[in-house]
Amino acid sequence: MTDSSEHTIFLPINQGEQAKQKNRNTLLARDVFQKIAELLKNSVAKLEGATKCGEFDDLDEHRAHEAILIDGGRGTGKSSVLVNLQMYMDGEDGLKNKLLILKPVDPTLLENGDDLFLNIIVAALIRDTQIKKALNKGDRKSEEFYEQLQKLGNALEGVQTQKEKHGLDKLRAFIGNHGIADEVHQLFKCALDLTDKKLIVLPIDDVDTSLQHAFENMEVVRKYLASPFVVPIISGDLDLYHDVTWRDFYGRIVKDHKVELIDAKERSKDLANEYQRKVLPFARRIDVPNINDYLNNKEIGLIAGGGNSVFMGLPKLKCWLDALLNERVNGVENSAFYLPIFSIRELVQLISQVKDLLVNLDIEKCSEKEIIRKLICGADVFVKDNAEKSNLMSWYKELRDYFNCHEDGAAAYLVMSTNVEWLGLSEKSEIGEVLYGDLFKPLNHGLLKYGRFNLIDGIRETWGAHVADILPSKQWRSKLPEQCALPYPLLEKGVSSGDFNKKDYLFNSNEQIEFVRQLMFYSGFYNRSQEVDLILTGRVFELLIASLIKDITEKDIRDLLLRAPFYSVLELAGTKTFNLYDEEINEKKAGATKYPNFDLDGVILSLVKAINLWRKEHFLLSREVKPHAWLIYNVMNKYFNQVSVGDSWILDQHGYKYDNSILKYTADVAIRSFESICAIFGSFEKSDIFGVGNKIAFVNGSVASKDFEKNQLYLQNIYPFLREIENPLDSVEFTILSSFTRALYSHPLKDLLKSAFDDLTLSVPEIKNDRINKKAKYKEVEIWKYLSRAVSKFLKKKYPESKNGDAIKLLAINNENNVEFYNEFESSLNGYESIMWEKIKSLGKLSNTSNVGKFFNLMPKDNA
Repeated sequence: MTDSSEHTIFLPINQGEQAKQKNRNTLLARDVFQKIAELLKNSVAKLEGATKCGEFDDLDEHRAHEAILIDGGRGTGKSSVLVNLQMYMDGEDGLKNKLLILKPVDPTLLENGDDLFLNIIVAALIRDTQIKKALNKGDRKSEEFYEQLQKLGNALEGVQTQKEKHGLDKLRAFIGNHGIADEVHQLFKCALDLTDKKLIVLPIDDVDTSLQHAFENMEVVRKYLASPFVVPIISGDLDLYHDVTWRDFYGRIVKDHKVELIDAKERSKDLANEYQRKVLPFARRIDVPNINDYLNNKEIGLIAGGGNSVFMGLPKLKCWLDALLNERVNGVENSAFYLPIFSIRELVQLISQVKDLLVNLDIEKCSEKEIIRKLICGADVFVKDNAEKSNLMSWYKELRDYFNCHEDGAAAYLVMSTNVEWLGLSEKSEIGEVLYGDLFKPLNHGLLKYGRFNLIDGIRETWGAHVADILPSKQWRSKLPEQCALPYPLLEKGVSSGDFNKKDYLFNSNEQIEFVRQLMFYSGFYNRSQEVDLILTGRVFELLIASLIKDITEKDIRDLLLRAPFYSVLELAGTKTFNLYDEEINEKKAGATKYPNFDLDGVILSLVKAINLWRKEHFLLSREVKPHAWLIYNVMNKYFNQVSVGDSWILDQHGYKYDNSILKYTADVAIRSFESICAIFGSFEKSDIFGVGNKIAFVNGSVASKDFEKNQLYLQNIYPFLREIENPLDSVEFTILSSFTRALYSHPLKDLLKSAFDDLTLSVPEIKNDRINKKAKYKEVEIWKYLSRAVSKFLKKKYPESKNGDAIKLLAINNENNVEFYNEFESSLNGYESIMWEKIKSLGKLSNTSNVGKFFNLMPKDNA
């Protein structure tokens, strides 16, 4: 519990959506009541300041428009203000026993064809309990009231039958029409005399909701409620009423006159503004607090059961709900997830949904940063006495169920549903289940179940235009949803391998390189009989995200390599054919390619073991803390926005083709993708929550052959999370250990990708010999490249303790005269193709020191 003295307004979590309150201290819109009280005090003071009896009897001399407007949209608590007026004003000094507050009048009670709102107003006066009690006395004041009521009835009858009369009768009815306001004024005076009150307060609830009568109802207020004896308090949406008013004026203007429509609209809106200014004066308009005013009001506290024992302030509840929606996401680049609650009615219904969880939540003494930090590290720290009902899964489920019924809750529903699914994944769950939910499948947003939500512009137009050049199926494009719950990036089209030299498959491949190729390649049919290889990065993204959520199995990796890459045109379009080239290029460069047949069991098993060990060793993942779905959605959105643009630095080919090698380019793109994803994680995690500041880099990364760790993406978005932890007990440093950026940058996939890239980029200087023709020179260079890789591989195996390529070469050179050393190397080559081995030997006998020296001198010192 918290100190109740800090909170003077109480919100009972068990009362549900109840307008009528028993105590003043449970009235949330206190400022509104106070403003109304001040205005009513002024009106009472004016009446009490009369210098002679009957001073206010003449309406024409004291006519004034003193209606009070309670302005607000649906569900903002306007009706609650009206129904609790009596209770609040009874406790207000200077007003007690001076006001005759009638029950709220409902304009919607007008029947079809009934055009006189005044009837309902008079009926509200007569049915008031104080009026009834006074009339039962049968004294002189009662007789005067009935007499005045009869006069008003006669005047109303004259108005209602005016169209049926002629001659003098019609003239008398017309005069009676002008006398209605006087008769109403006198009836109010009689009512005050009868009850010994000073002022009548007439609440009129939602005068704008009865649209067919809205303008006529306000006309009744203008004509007949300008008496100093009555103050109408009108609730409604001023914007909606303005819309109704100007349209009424517009209809009257254009009905019998040919006027330019533009001029008529402008004149109608000007008339509506002046009309509202007269009937509803600016100084007497009171705005109902919006939902954020309530949520940020430190005076409002939540109570459970009886009494005034506050267990949580309302602003603290807002912090908790914001944390559940955003978790660590810092709000950069429009990534803030705002609570989709827009009225006090919606808030009360949400509190009612989670009330059983609220009472077990222990966050009142936590700051906003502490709430987020503890949530990042494990939400169960908030639970009182280990109450089972307050775990994170329970909160996600309740929010999912609430927003499933909320017309503006589609995004929150998807995020909470995904969180529930991820927390519920079992050891047997497969990798394909991780990104299978509708949060990552915008095509599903066209399903019937999403029809109840207010959605935003969908992907039909943007995706349709994006894939029109490669996916000719208009039928598929027509099925794209017109509306979605959230914005989504364009699909990844991929880079065709048709423009690259594929000869290095034979000379430059090994198990790791082949794994990277299969990770990045996917074949798509560009016509009914032929297919082309596309380089796509979706599997890198999917593997990284999945390994943050679950342990990886060998089956997971194999399934990943077989399926179309995540968030690619190929994944979502299935077996549809593509237009990737013109016919001439198709015939020359497309078609199935034969790849070396490598056994990848060892690579896959090694990667799986490394990933699961990495998960156990990493502080965050070892505690089974799953990433928040909103974080992953934002990372996905930003990453595929980068990869799908035409000038994406991740896929850039210009100047980086490495002798036109398809494998080198593929490995390079894989590394760039990895580094980009890590940097994007950092861009959404970086904030004071982790104690790393909030400066974020938005520059492009670099190709794999350059030092990424000198790039601003690394220095600003990744490096701050990698600092050494000196005091794990410190809350900020403890939180850094829970950074996914920190975890990902040490992911085993990075080492595998870099190892494959290093194997592919061992360079041998071109052998210059004018006497050798170009064809022979090309073959010799290829042989030297092949031999260079073989030597490097052998030396790394022989000297595993050394990680420096220069050191390895020095060791080799020191053994230059050691015949046994070179025989051992020669034996390691026995598994290679005999033809290739003969060509290598043709360059010179390995045990010949001159040839050995020549070979190592040719190897540049920067090779590993």
